[in-house]
Amino acid sequence: MRRSPRLALLAATALGASYASPADAFCRITTTETVADGQDLTACYDTSHPPVWWRNACIGLSVQESGSKYAPYSVVRDMLFGSVLPNWTNATCAKGGHPSLELVDLGPETCSEHQANLYGPNTNAVLFHDDVWPYDEGAGCTSSSLTVALTTVTFHPETGELWDADIEINSACFPLSTTLPVPSGHYDLQSILQHETGHFLGLAHPPDRNAVMFYLYSPGSDGKRTLNSDDIDGECAIYTPSGERGVGPSVGDAGLVPAGTCDPTPRNGFASDCVSDAGNQPPPTSSSALSCRAAGGTAPSPTPLEWVVAGTLVAGMARGRRRVRR
Repeated sequence: MRRSPRLALLAATALGASYASPADAFCRITTTETVADGQDLTACYDTSHPPVWWRNACIGLSVQESGSKYAPYSVVRDMLFGSVLPNWTNATCAKGGHPSLELVDLGPETCSEHQANLYGPNTNAVLFHDDVWPYDEGAGCTSSSLTVALTTVTFHPETGELWDADIEINSACFPLSTTLPVPSGHYDLQSILQHETGHFLGLAHPPDRNAVMFYLYSPGSDGKRTLNSDDIDGECAIYTPSGERGVGPSVGDAGLVPAGTCDPTPRNGFASDCVSDAGNQPPPTSSSALSCRAAGGTAPSPTPLEWVVAGTLVAGMARGRRRVRR
């Protein structure tokens, strides 16, 4: 039996700090390790390491072809590309204009597991786990701190440039809803996707309780469907209306670099099927970075220029303390 009706949205755990200037309310995922945020969050944790960002003006995204028992592929696809993503891309920035980023539907994803391949093709995907949540560490659906959704982003550890991102939803343990009003005890899929796509874009959890990216959410509510000014300010700081990317000062002059071309193709090409051996090749001799996954088991062996950070949606009682997940 689940112990709490509330959800803690834990973003950027273990390897993902939060980045913002002192005057900002929004927070960004960064490349350095820190504690996870929680109920006692009052500010971003870190402003000294590069935040993460997508370079290209267009980013490809796919929905799992089999969809979920709660929502078929067509419903999820229409919700994501018809409502959720336009809320981000069509937002009006405080100084005018819109974020310089487009999210493109690359078609259905047949692989049902998160993958971020260094040498082979990739897919940025929205995935459902209807039968078993693979990261429950043996607790099943009785755990007091279940993950409702997990966004895993892969990026260059020195620049923060994003290479891959996957959103996984725990539909095995949490009944989803796609209609209004949201039934009691159900979890609004659109609200979940709105929050998790914020992590996909590079946002962490802010101290603003009214923000979509704030870490708390109650089931039976559709309260995270609409972005507030904090969410929009964060997105516009990353993807400026003038076509630049907000990066760390060590990465670009004045913390800005030009956006890339409008090419939605994932790094190393697009693949809707699972790629089983792309990450098993030996690393380049010039690389010295490590790979760490912040959820779902122990950290893998060292691999080149890849760090993985998870933005998670966790059910359970908020304890008023920060937790580190490795």
